[in-house]
Amino acid sequence: MNVMTGEVLSPKPAYHDDINVVAFSNDGKHALIGTNDDIADLLDPITGKRLHRLPQGNAVFSATFSQDSRFALTGSEDHTAKIWDTNTGVQQGSAFTQTAPISDAEFSPDATRVLTSSYDHTARVWDAHTGQALTHLLQHSAPLIDGGFSSDASLVFTRGRDLSIRVWSAVTGEAVMLPIHYTTNLNGAQFSPTDPVLLVTIGSTAEILDMPPSDLAPGWLADLAEFSGSRSRFAQFGPPDSSGIEKLRANLLASQADDLWTRFGKWYFLAPSQRAVSPWSKLSMEQYIDQLIASNTKESLSYARKIAFEHPAWMVKIDAAQKALSARISLTH
Repeated sequence: MNVMTGEVLSPKPAYHDDINVVAFSNDGKHALIGTNDDIADLLDPITGKRLHRLPQGNAVFSATFSQDSRFALTGSEDHTAKIWDTNTGVQQGSAFTQTAPISDAEFSPDATRVLTSSYDHTARVWDAHTGQALTHLLQHSAPLIDGGFSSDASLVFTRGRDLSIRVWSAVTGEAVMLPIHYTTNLNGAQFSPTDPVLLVTIGSTAEILDMPPSDLAPGWLADLAEFSGSRSRFAQFGPPDSSGIEKLRANLLASQADDLWTRFGKWYFLAPSQRAVSPWSKLSMEQYIDQLIASNTKESLSYARKIAFEHPAWMVKIDAAQKALSARISLTH
């Protein structure tokens, strides 16, 4: 359909039962439709012509493309997920099988791995070429909704009807953080395509969660943890020995490395006014405060005040913005 005129540009594909999912390839050459008719169709998105019919054993719940658009991936009520060549419509390799319907199937960014999420309360990472399982079953206490890979494919998240999101190593299958539990409906989750963060929407709110680095922790992290713990015990046991930590501080702040652990170390030692909003963010606290002020709502200014109370210069700007907002509100009443 022409979005400007509403003119229909191609025939409408018709099916006997409901359409569950649709997707476009990144190159714009294919559309993928998954249905309750036990089929998935690869279509030309311009003409609407069916290019290939992808037979399934039951309803299709999930459909997506690899980033390079060469392959399509479907997940079905028949307990399988399958990879298809988008040019030929031929299935690639063996199906990935779980013990209940596949609610979601996703490629890793380089399409070498597949993550399946299932109604059997588990997810699994697979080798896309051989079909071999790469991890043990990633367990929830209820059917899974969906999942996804981080930008570097080192992590996966899974989202379940047990009202939890869990983050796992895509290599070992081990949990890398405690489950994120909520008491309300989970609307969705998505990894950033560039940074180690996970966006989670919960009801009418959204949260951005920093992910732990996937690389092995450096040796100096244990020294930093020990020093941090000794500072909290200062009142009871006396001042901690800071000679070693001062050397570590100097080395980290002078380092040109930009790996996540080094960024964390630099963040720890920076003055609060110089820190980013989180160890792995590049947005400074001052920039974040300015964004909250620019939003210019009661909520944003109140939150800015809450996190900027130790910085008089920032508080002056927040005070001015709050007074101006209050004056405008008074004029409208």
